[in-house]
Amino acid sequence: MRQQFFFISFLLLTLAVACAPKQKLNEGTVSEAPVEEQVQGMQPEGPDAAFHLNKKEKGIDFFANGNEPNWGVELDFDKQFRFFTMDGDEITTPAVKGDKAQDTNVTRYRAVTEAGELIITLKQEKCVDDMSGYEYDYRVTVDVKKGREADYITYKGCGSFVQDPRLNGQWKVTNLEGQKLQADQFTKGLPQLKINLKEHRVGGHDGCNNIMGGLEVQGDRLVFSPMAGTLMACPHMETGNKILKYISGQTVTYSIEGGLLYVIAEGNKVLTLAKFD
Repeated sequence: MRQQFFFISFLLLTLAVACAPKQKLNEGTVSEAPVEEQVQGMQPEGPDAAFHLNKKEKGIDFFANGNEPNWGVELDFDKQFRFFTMDGDEITTPAVKGDKAQDTNVTRYRAVTEAGELIITLKQEKCVDDMSGYEYDYRVTVDVKKGREADYITYKGCGSFVQDPRLNGQWKVTNLEGQKLQADQFTKGLPQLKINLKEHRVGGHDGCNNIMGGLEVQGDRLVFSPMAGTLMACPHMETGNKILKYISGQTVTYSIEGGLLYVIAEGNKVLTLAKFD
């Protein structure tokens, strides 16, 4: 009887979600829905959107975990690093800058306090959690030394930068350097970007040419690879070229306010984007 009740409840909930009207956001409409509602339907595999948003709201930029024994680490690059185990052990240190190897995608952080020492090594390569089967972007090693102990204990696991699921989806560039753009300025209408966090990809067009490239989200930073694109000639290409100047091969910061995505370079909001379906 209880199984039937749960099945019927689940079926009714599924039908309610499927039949709910979808909201469209055009360049003149801003979503004021709570963050939790904005990410419905954009759940990534593994840690879900709510998990990532919870970490982000706490200021955490990177997280990792491992098994046997169970442990975790949270890195807030502006404030502190926190290592903890399921047995109740915990070490918190001030944040430190990492040392990046010149020839490999490896960054090492060494933080020391009276409570102990943490040496955290992040290697950018695919890492599969041996319990969940989820694939992370980084292989992580944490060497821990408590207090005045002479020896380190080494923990190995997987981790990723905290993602902002609200970034997923299609965006139109509505403002460039504070100036409102008009669709009739461009052969293909307002420039568009489609962000896929899971695949670390971005694509779209600059109003004339199709573009595509890689995207890594690191805290509040967007790290774009150089963009590849078609080579059509169109009127007013200088505007599209200005947009590319801020994203192709660039590292910028971002914020999402009132449903709008702002790309920030040197402290200035240089691009404004609005999501659309």
